[in-house]
Order: sequence, then C-alpha cells, then structure tokens
Amino acid sequence: MKVTRTGGGARMLFTEVEVETLDGLLADLVELLAPDALSPADPVRERLFPSGYSGTAAAAENQTEFRELTESGLRDERVARAEACRVDLVDPPTRRGRLDIELDATGCDRWLRVLNDLRLTIGTRLDITDDAGPPDIDPSDPQSMSYLVYGWLSAVQDGLVRIAMR
Repeated sequence: MKVTRTGGGARMLFTEVEVETLDGLLADLVELLAPDALSPADPVRERLFPSGYSGTAAAAENQTEFRELTESGLRDERVARAEACRVDLVDPPTRRGRLDIELDATGCDRWLRVLNDLRLTIGTRLDITDDAGPPDIDPSDPQSMSYLVYGWLSAVQDGLVRIAMR
C-alpha cells in the first residue's frame, strides 16, 4: 500500500491481495449496516450510531427518539459511501503490478469516512481503546489477523489524512 498526493486528491496503490481484503471488509460493513443486523446492545452499534444524550432517565427517552430520527439516515449514508468505495476497487488501472486508485477531494473524504467506519467496527470488536498501548499479537490467537488488518487500515487512513492536511 502506498498513498501519494495528486493535483487535487490522492492516489492509492494497492496489491491485489489488499484490494481483495478491502472489498471483503467493505462487503462485511454493508452487511453489518443492514437494518436489524446489529442488536441494540451491540457495542459496534453504539460506536457507529452514538446516542445524542446521556445521563438521566429523560435522556434515555430522548436517546430513543434521537435514534429513530437519525439512525436510518446515517445508515443509508454509510452504506452509500461503502458501496462507492467498492466501485473504486473494480478494475482500476494497473501500475507496476499494483492497482491504482485515483481520488479527487470528494473521493478522499469518502474513503476517510469509510476507513474510519471499518476501524471503529474492528477496533470495537477487539476492545481497542485510546489509552491502550499496542497489543502483543500472538499468532495463535484467532483475533491476530484482525489486529493486523486494523493496523493496516490505520496506516491507509493515516496516509490519506496526511495528504488531506497538506
């Protein structure tokens, strides 16, 4: 994976394995975002659709109303972004054996948001928090690949953020 700046956007170069991984992750995200795919108590649902209120019993009632008003729209926006990113992965030009995806400013923003959604989902499942240091990854741990994918997504997102901030 390599992210470079272009005139008004970015170029992302991925190997075919990276593209297959991203496509699978995006397909999983779209499935996860389907109505009723996440139970109300699922921590991933809480991260992707945070409540607008906290604290008191009145806030809990307001939270239900808030979710009814916002969750469907947020879900639709997230699905549309993820599906648009999947389209970016279809038959991009090749460059020295890598797949080359060129993005304008709007495409960079869309990818940043989708990468954030993917990282939130995986990070929540792995119980990754801001105050936790890097994990010791045991290759025999069934979640070891998820930690590696999370780190790789973080690197892709970091590359795009650095481009966007220039």
